[in-house]
Amino acid sequence: MSKLFLILLFIVLMVVLMCRTCVFPLAAGTVDSGLQAAESLQAQLDTKNVLEYPLVAAIVEPRENNLLSTLNHFIKVMPRYTHFQVYHGTNNQEVLYRNFKPYILSGKISLWNLGVPNLTIQGYNALLTSKTFWNTIQSERVLIFQTDAITCSQSPFNIENFVEYDFVGAPIARYIRILISIMFLGKGYLTGHTRFYNGGLSYRTKSKMLAVIEEYPWDQLVPEDIWFCTFLPRVGGVLPDIKQARKFSFESEKLDYIPWGIHKPRKEYTQLNKVCPEFKQIPIIPSHTDY
Repeated sequence: MSKLFLILLFIVLMVVLMCRTCVFPLAAGTVDSGLQAAESLQAQLDTKNVLEYPLVAAIVEPRENNLLSTLNHFIKVMPRYTHFQVYHGTNNQEVLYRNFKPYILSGKISLWNLGVPNLTIQGYNALLTSKTFWNTIQSERVLIFQTDAITCSQSPFNIENFVEYDFVGAPIARYIRILISIMFLGKGYLTGHTRFYNGGLSYRTKSKMLAVIEEYPWDQLVPEDIWFCTFLPRVGGVLPDIKQARKFSFESEKLDYIPWGIHKPRKEYTQLNKVCPEFKQIPIIPSHTDY
């Protein structure tokens, strides 16, 4: 073996060993707020009459910033049969009721109280990897959206083009996907793929989320979307290839198509301005800091 090969092998082994305890990006903070939120949801689940809808669009947002405009946008663009579930905090329930009272009274929107004023990033991850959260979802088919997501009116695609998948979101940048695979290897998991998608605007199936949670309890060092993408194939879940995922949403990969949606774009602003000018409505202030 050449000396260069041995050096590279040593570096890879060191990275793998360090990754056994490393924290993934966007996996900081404590889980306490998420655990408390799950307890609050469980108490409501025990008393609410949970119905079943063809499709649910769900947002977890305890803050007011950009929530109203985001919710208004998705109500306008989603199919009419979509039911909206808003997981709010203790400080923004009143503003939601004041602005969406007709939708709430008609049953178009259901409110779920997280019982906390804020969430940390890890609190959010803990909540979305809990059985309780998914048991509150009132459909097998669900769109998860956040306040840094929007849809493109010029796109030829719609949500129904992606219902064959159990998880689809904007592809994470290629180099990050490779790094994630290495980090998982350090944790003792051979992913077997690099199809990792962002959950901030994602279509999912409830049963497969629960199947992953049941078979592979969440590692607190890993963001929820990466965790689900890693283990979905092991429970029979279907992930799209990168090309198909690019049609669903854009974030930091190639802009080969006019995607159905945009999630927190990190480049291609000039092109986006031409094909999806709606992206300018996404707030500059990041939504993925601690709440």
